[in-house]
Amino acid sequence: MPEKDRILVVDDEPEQGRLLHRALGRLGYAVEVATGGDEAIGCLDRAAFDLLIADLVLPDVDGLQVIDHALQVPYPPEVILITGYPSLESAQQAIERGVHDYLIKPLNYAELGVKVRKALQQRRVARENLMLREIASIHEAARALTLAHTTDDLLDLIMDECFDLTRAESGSIMLVSERSPGLVVRLVRGRTDDRVPPVGARLTSGIACWVAEHGEPVLIRGGEIIPDIGVRPRADWALGSAISLPIRVEEKTLGVINLNRSTGGRAFEQVDLNIASVMAMQAGVSIENALLKDRLRKKIDELEEANRRAEDAYRQLLQAEKLSAIGLMAGTVAHDITNPLAVIDGRAQLLMYRFPPDTETGKSLEAIKGQTDRISSLVKSLQNYARKGKGEKRPLNVVDCIEESFVLVSKLLYENGVHTIKRYPETLPPVLGNVTEIEQVFMNLIQNAGQAMEKGGELTLSAEAVEEIPGEGAVWVEVSVADTGPGIPPEALKAVFEPFYTTKPEGKGTGLGLAICKRILQEHLGEIAVESAVGKGTTFCVRFPVASGDATEKGP
Repeated sequence: MPEKDRILVVDDEPEQGRLLHRALGRLGYAVEVATGGDEAIGCLDRAAFDLLIADLVLPDVDGLQVIDHALQVPYPPEVILITGYPSLESAQQAIERGVHDYLIKPLNYAELGVKVRKALQQRRVARENLMLREIASIHEAARALTLAHTTDDLLDLIMDECFDLTRAESGSIMLVSERSPGLVVRLVRGRTDDRVPPVGARLTSGIACWVAEHGEPVLIRGGEIIPDIGVRPRADWALGSAISLPIRVEEKTLGVINLNRSTGGRAFEQVDLNIASVMAMQAGVSIENALLKDRLRKKIDELEEANRRAEDAYRQLLQAEKLSAIGLMAGTVAHDITNPLAVIDGRAQLLMYRFPPDTETGKSLEAIKGQTDRISSLVKSLQNYARKGKGEKRPLNVVDCIEESFVLVSKLLYENGVHTIKRYPETLPPVLGNVTEIEQVFMNLIQNAGQAMEKGGELTLSAEAVEEIPGEGAVWVEVSVADTGPGIPPEALKAVFEPFYTTKPEGKGTGLGLAICKRILQEHLGEIAVESAVGKGTTFCVRFPVASGDATEKGP
């Protein structure tokens, strides 16, 4: 059932007001009467009227001032001026202000009915023109919506347009949940308090859910819901008026737009609902496209992640095959090379007693001895790399392992002019590990640092207990080995833990040291990482999980 046209009568004569109310009511209009200018202005601020019939002379505020105010509100009414003292000047002033017509007291009620019908007809034409302008604006805004990069950006733009079109003071956008029944709040704008669901909240009942389920908009004014949907606003609902309208594409509901105005302000009218509904239709297409893009992006991300996992699995398979081949080769090398190599090495040492090192033969024997040592070192590295970690593990102090390893490499550090700084805490929690293997890790790292600083430098050895959650105790013991050598280039840094990869000159390394370190750390459930800057130095950081037990004293 269409709403009745609403008329505001302003007349300081109570009897005249009652007569106008009765006459216009019989013609089927909804009439409200104000007996003064201030009261009339309050009515205009509170609600929308289709027609204002105002007396020119009022006791408190001039009738022309009331008319001026009426013509400045959103969707201004048509105006008919009532005067008992007609004059050319007053008529001219009224026309200049946009007054539709005027009546002279005493009123002719037949003439009144005719002029009211003409004024309301003009009001409907004006409304239709306004709607056309607003729809044109909405279509223009729809083009802007296509520029949004994300769904959140799009919802922001939609709410901006809704606020501009309806002069709402607050609002929210809720989208239908894809995983469970109900609506999920995606955007809240303007006034918020504990009665407004926050972003991320899920709703399964209430006015917005009714709108989403039935696909029909509702208008709320002063606790009255139009149409009557059998759902009432919350008892603590403090908003003056609200619009809740579905976001639909064809027969599918995507969500709900809620727009609010505060108590004491001008209530929403049917025209606001009509304009917002057009905006919601445009928004529906854009939101559906945005959600499709979101799902597509998600699928692309999932495919990229699956592809990355497949590549990682393939690399691990190749690595496993490589390790298996190294293991088989190490056994063969140990059996077929070590024994003959020992014979060659022994004979070379015996012959070196007979031929001085400054003779041609002596120099050749030293070269043979150097190469047998190198081959022996390579064989040992292969055997260590292929050997599974079956050694006994026990609680130990990491600093003791660092110091034992440091002693074995100290001669190299001294010869290269490397200054060492040690930073150990008074106590450290124990770690569970194999002493020999952990010492091998630190010996490899310290030796690499010493070799990197052939012309001197600074080596820093530090250890500390690390908490993941403050106050809940250490869960890691972290050791860093930092040098001031030439650093490792970024392209080489990615491969330093791969077997047989080395940045050292030929004959100076096997490329297995760091690969062995990584394997040992993995067997101890630890971690190893490296940071390096060319020209500044390199830092290796290793972490071991803390074993259960009390803290241990630091090493020497």
